[in-house]
Amino acid sequence: MTLTPPNAMTMSRRKTLRLQLPILAVLLFTLFLILFLADRTLQADPSEWLQSARNLVQSGDTGLQHRNILFSYILAVPLFLGLDPVLFGLVVSGISLLGSVYLLYRINLKHASPALAAFVSLLFAISYAPLRYGTQVFTDIPALALTIGMVYFQFRFLDERKPLDLVLSYFFASATVSMRYASAFFLFAFLYFAWITRRDWKWHALGVLAAVVPYIPQLIYNVRHLGGPFAISYASAEPIFGLQYFFKDEQAGRQYVLLHYLRFLLLDFRLFFALLTPVSLLGAVVSFKRIPRVKAVYLLLFFLSVVLLLSFYAYFSNRYVMVALIPCFIWLAVGLAEIQHWVQERKRLWRIAWVLALVALAYGMFEISFQVIQSSRAVHEARDAAYSDLHQFVRDGDVVITLSSQVNSVLRRSSRQIEVLGPDAITPELLQQYEGRNVYVLWTPQRLTSEGTNWSLTIDAVRSRLEPIHTVRSKPVVELLLYRALRLFGKEDSIPTEEWIIYRVVR
Repeated sequence: MTLTPPNAMTMSRRKTLRLQLPILAVLLFTLFLILFLADRTLQADPSEWLQSARNLVQSGDTGLQHRNILFSYILAVPLFLGLDPVLFGLVVSGISLLGSVYLLYRINLKHASPALAAFVSLLFAISYAPLRYGTQVFTDIPALALTIGMVYFQFRFLDERKPLDLVLSYFFASATVSMRYASAFFLFAFLYFAWITRRDWKWHALGVLAAVVPYIPQLIYNVRHLGGPFAISYASAEPIFGLQYFFKDEQAGRQYVLLHYLRFLLLDFRLFFALLTPVSLLGAVVSFKRIPRVKAVYLLLFFLSVVLLLSFYAYFSNRYVMVALIPCFIWLAVGLAEIQHWVQERKRLWRIAWVLALVALAYGMFEISFQVIQSSRAVHEARDAAYSDLHQFVRDGDVVITLSSQVNSVLRRSSRQIEVLGPDAITPELLQQYEGRNVYVLWTPQRLTSEGTNWSLTIDAVRSRLEPIHTVRSKPVVELLLYRALRLFGKEDSIPTEEWIIYRVVR
């Protein structure tokens, strides 16, 4: 038996500590943000998952819904144990974000210093989309974490050729697709990985068997409700994938949806990646000389596969393109490493400027995300309060008119037999149909979404008959430099807020 000298053991421990300290600091900061920004309100998607979870606990069947079913099984766990399902869902999202941050760090350690790899993980953690959806009960960040896990195990298999890594990559791939359908659009990259590792076909076969496990809940659901093991619940109601969607989004009037995904990914998303796009593009180019070529090709195929295939999808959402951030943040680490190598050969003033630029970049991204996510939570809470407060006034048999997108939210909050309408505009003719009944209007001048502003229903034709009886407005948030600057220059209207007014229709 060979004994390791004490000095060698000490040096090994110091090296391990040096590798772990930067990412531990990032994880602690991310944990603080998750706890501070946690949003307990439920939007449409989480409410459906939660209702399916309740159905599952009560009857053993989720019932029909349009979304993936795996998350409903996850939310059924706290219901079965008598725990708070919303808090449990927030814990799942938070752990998923922390796991994503750490796995991204481990991937980037292969081609960047620990400090730079941790810095990229920090930028990922404070980016608007990951941090926003990591503080809500959504499947986006759990699915993103599972996808990063797939990439991590595939890359580790290419480096170390451990069969278990290949099998785990299949498991993670299946789990992320079972969590949300749109995750499957990394297909071309996965096929490329399977091709370059085709000699290990026995382990691929075992991986396929492992992939069945996370798909079992979806399999049960599909057989019970969709008539076959391989089906998509969205498609049971309407087509979801086709060439026509690539060229035009009829509902929003967009041409060439691919261009919109690229713009949202690289230039929008509340500016969360715009400043980094040039560095990421540099990383994509130099990755063919700084990292193994098969990984460089894989990352390029991954990015192109996601943004291209999403463009054939029926519905545009910036949430769906988040998975394309994975190669972007790996390229970012490669690009930063390339720039840092160039800077280190320059004078000290260049190095100081480089550090200051990185600090300014990180703070800018943090401020944008921190401010806007707080505002989003305040908007959600105001909206929730308006739904709840409405039921102080309505009684059985009453009529409620609101935005069409809010109809289900109002009904879910109601324990009374009320009729809820969601027209585009309220007209005298509409009100005439309900003469003799109490009619209430839940209205906002504008409703905010992650894709922009959706205007409210039109009430101009009947405004004289509306009596305001209750108002709910978004609460103030902690304001840093960004929001204070907006107020200083008279641009406070740019700060996201919502005001909801409950009207009673005067007979």
